[in-house]
Amino acid sequence: MKKTFTTDGSAALALPDRMRSIDQFRGLLLFLNALAYMIGGFNAILASIPSVVNGKGEFLLILLKGIPIDDIFLPMFVFIMGLTACGSFKKLQETRGQTYATRKFALKYLTLIGFGSVIMNGLAEFCKSLLIDKKAFDTIKIGDQLGIILFLITIPLFIFWLVTKIIKNKKLKKIAGWAIKIVWILGGIETVVLIAADAGAKIVGGSGLGVWDVFQTIGFGGLLAVPFMGMNKWGKLTAAFALGILLTAFYHYGGFGDFVTPYKYIFNGGLFGGFGFAIAVLLGGYFRDVKDDNRHLLYWISTAVVLAIPIVLVLGFNFVAARRGATPVYAFFAAGLGAAIWGVFNIIEKFFVPKYGFLGIPNYSFLRVWGGSSLLTYALSMIIATLLGEFAKDASLPVAIIAVIVIMIAIYSLNHYLSAKGKHIKI
Repeated sequence: MKKTFTTDGSAALALPDRMRSIDQFRGLLLFLNALAYMIGGFNAILASIPSVVNGKGEFLLILLKGIPIDDIFLPMFVFIMGLTACGSFKKLQETRGQTYATRKFALKYLTLIGFGSVIMNGLAEFCKSLLIDKKAFDTIKIGDQLGIILFLITIPLFIFWLVTKIIKNKKLKKIAGWAIKIVWILGGIETVVLIAADAGAKIVGGSGLGVWDVFQTIGFGGLLAVPFMGMNKWGKLTAAFALGILLTAFYHYGGFGDFVTPYKYIFNGGLFGGFGFAIAVLLGGYFRDVKDDNRHLLYWISTAVVLAIPIVLVLGFNFVAARRGATPVYAFFAAGLGAAIWGVFNIIEKFFVPKYGFLGIPNYSFLRVWGGSSLLTYALSMIIATLLGEFAKDASLPVAIIAVIVIMIAIYSLNHYLSAKGKHIKI
């Protein structure tokens, strides 16, 4: 794999400032997200900051009514995905055609959905439900059952892949890699079907099938955005606003009661929430196109408009933003905030980094290293936080603080090692 940057940032300067600013933005988001996960794993730390955390161990809504600070990271991460994915789709569309690009990206996001089922439903529930809680397999939700099956199939294939890597057999390694990918794609397809069934189960008052989580959400949002990725910037913007209007009308007039309660059970991710994340992807593609066209004034006007719309709707018309970006209001707010942050990073990279380094620091690779392996960092953060919440949540404050520092250094060191080797595990 070709090395795209070094740990001292020297090779990074050869990249366009827009790409460097995306890497910095992604790194900042992953650093803050990992920190929030680690802090959330210890009751002692949460209890020490009562002005930020409520009695249930949840962050208070301090950004905008309905939008807690810890839940802005996921939709902003999806927005960053749009900054890169839409441009890659268009390049592939130009060189290999629309059908090839659509198929490749659809399979990419199905793979991500399947990976999410393996990690979040399979690994997590295998450990918690089967090993710790000693539940019977047939008593857990069908989405978790699917994830456990995928996990148990993946493990021997992954061991086989490791063996082929050790013995340096490239042909068998490729076969093992493809076998894992095919399992995840099939799992992704089945999960998409379950996502639709899950929405139906919740609408009729059931408890759901247990298929929604972070990676499924990211992958499903990307999958639903694929048909629009090849459009020009105005096409993406139109599609984003059309989806927003349709979803908002559906939320308001779909017969779901008080407009608040349904969000917690129907629209928090899942089928309908996936369209909300598709909006964030498309807005990311729009802002990237505007930047590439050097339309700087249009960029900042668009940022102001996209950011103002949800603020006005929430504060002026009492719209409710569901957790984790599932609604149009949330998606637009995350995209507008993301565009503003990326714009600032872009200015820093364009005018200050070549001469002064990042924020006056010549060695500015810290955030780039954090964002170097986004898939690995996100997955590790969730897995570690889950383990902390299960086994270490009652640790004393000094122990908790030391543990958070050690874990953050360990995650950074792993990313640093991979970036030095030129290897990046990204979405």
